Amino acid sequence: MRPGSLFVLAWLLIVPAAAAAQSMERSQWVSKMREVMPAAFCKDGTYFRTCFSVDTEGCRAAASAAMDACLQRYEAQMPTTFRNPEEGGRWGRVVGACAGTQFESGNRKLKRSLARCNDPKAWQ
Repeated sequence: MRPGSLFVLAWLLIVPAAAAAQSMERSQWVSKMREVMPAAFCKDGTYFRTCFSVDTEGCRAAASAAMDACLQRYEAQMPTTFRNPEEGGRWGRVVGACAGTQFESGNRKLKRSLARCNDPKAWQ
């Protein structure tokens, strides 16, 4: 599963929490992203688990740290209320791309040399 797909999946997991209101406050969205994304990044078979020598917990810790840094970087630019899934998905892709880059750069020494892992488009 490509990380772009992860953000769509994460949004689909987050949306039921706000389905009745058809909107979600930024603080709730950020909280849900922190809750959902590390597990989505680190499922067996994903780029981050396949291409880095990390176990599930190590992957989740690195993904959480990357997600936190990126949420801090972009949170002030986000709307105070996400009014629809497209808006949440757009910001999910922005934060997710940032977190993927952070994860990649922070774990270079753990990267495996596989064809899939050496393709810069594999997770973007």
